[in-house]
Amino acid sequence: MYGGTNDDDNSGVLKYVRIEYAGIAAFANSEINALTLGAVGRGTTIEFVECYYSNDDAFEFFGGTVNPKYLVAVSTADDDYDFDFGYTGTVQYAISKRNPLFVDGGDAGNGIECDNDATGSTATPTTHPKLLNFTLIGPASSQSLSNHNLAMRWRRGTNFTVRNSVFYGYMKGCFSVESDITASYYRDNQVNFTNNFLHSVDTNFVVISKATNSLTTADMIVKVQHDGNTIYKGSQSPILNSFETISGNIGAIPQGTTNWLIGWTRF
Repeated sequence: MYGGTNDDDNSGVLKYVRIEYAGIAAFANSEINALTLGAVGRGTTIEFVECYYSNDDAFEFFGGTVNPKYLVAVSTADDDYDFDFGYTGTVQYAISKRNPLFVDGGDAGNGIECDNDATGSTATPTTHPKLLNFTLIGPASSQSLSNHNLAMRWRRGTNFTVRNSVFYGYMKGCFSVESDITASYYRDNQVNFTNNFLHSVDTNFVVISKATNSLTTADMIVKVQHDGNTIYKGSQSPILNSFETISGNIGAIPQGTTNWLIGWTRF
């Protein structure tokens, strides 16, 4: 049991922590994430936390208002960052790197997955993560396992803000809107998706949309491009060589790098 009505809840301080090899199923269909946050309030401090080889999600936010900074997800089997049940906080300076040969065999692994709730209801508070200065690096390899999926999967009834971020090297696309409610937020300019760099390995999958009568795929592609975002396919990326430097080893990010890792400095 968790929850409450105090958005300023202080659940303590978690800083300079590395969580390794978590996420084994407790029982069927009940995996444990590396770091699970249940209705954690914005009075809590979470900074400089790395999740390494989680067999489920690296970071999952079930509701809450906590505003973490400096998060790292390396070689996650399922999703790197997952938001549900009315989470409305801000996450800033986050990075992830997928492992081409490690992914959940029974589920699709995404950089970001987000829902309002499991049924896609309009229950409030509406899930609305605000994600700033993210750098998510996909498997970027023709030998990647097939369950590697999307950079961002905006699913059931969620709103979202993503700004000043990089999404590179995803096999099946960068961006998916998968409900009419979510599409209507985008159509009505309630979504803030601006100044981001999107790169997909497959030239046919850069921005995709599913089950969205409120907004067609073609309209969404136009909207994404007109909101200050840059889209590249296949080998078009002008920063491809820079990203290849870290395709195999997250430790290869040079100290002080802030140019293509937008707003990110290695610690």
